[in-house]
Amino acid sequence: IDLGFRFTSTSPMMFGSISLKISSGQHVAVVGASGSGKSTFMNLVAGLHTPTVGTILYGGKPWLDWDDSILRSALSYVSQDIHLFSASLEDNITLWDTSFTSEDVMSALDSVDLLNELGGAACLKMPIHEAGSNLSGGQRQRVQIARSVLRKQNILLMDEATSSLDDFTEKKILDSLKKLDITLITSAHRLYSAQISDHVIVF
Repeated sequence: IDLGFRFTSTSPMMFGSISLKISSGQHVAVVGASGSGKSTFMNLVAGLHTPTVGTILYGGKPWLDWDDSILRSALSYVSQDIHLFSASLEDNITLWDTSFTSEDVMSALDSVDLLNELGGAACLKMPIHEAGSNLSGGQRQRVQIARSVLRKQNILLMDEATSSLDDFTEKKILDSLKKLDITLITSAHRLYSAQISDHVIVF
């Protein structure tokens, strides 16, 4: 599937008209003040909201015409809300999908600079407490990002997904994600994401 899309919409909730195209493999940064509509935009792209006017296209085809399972297998969304379970770290990343190996999980953890920080291969069996209470905010965010990296989906949407990270760690993760053959759309307040992007959308 060509995972570029064109989106035109008029939303009375947040913003006026938007018309843009994102090509497969590009990194796009979405920036703007709080409340300007960045999260609404990300939710529209992810198919979590339906535009009041206009159409979102994937490969020239309206996303509503695609089989939902195809889009879900191609797109991963990391939101500001963090959802972790009382289970092992490995289970929290694989979500009990046994098709992934321990090596796959370690590679995903390494891509978000978390593998060595949590003690190497042994951390896969580390128990995660309710809502990830035994992890820091930044570690919880990186577990969520690792879930998406593991699945190697073609589009990765990250809505303020690095807000709890320090500048240095955020740079390492974004640089790592840039090396993947994916379309990356990030919403953030920090400058670095915009600096390394192919395009910047300002709300």
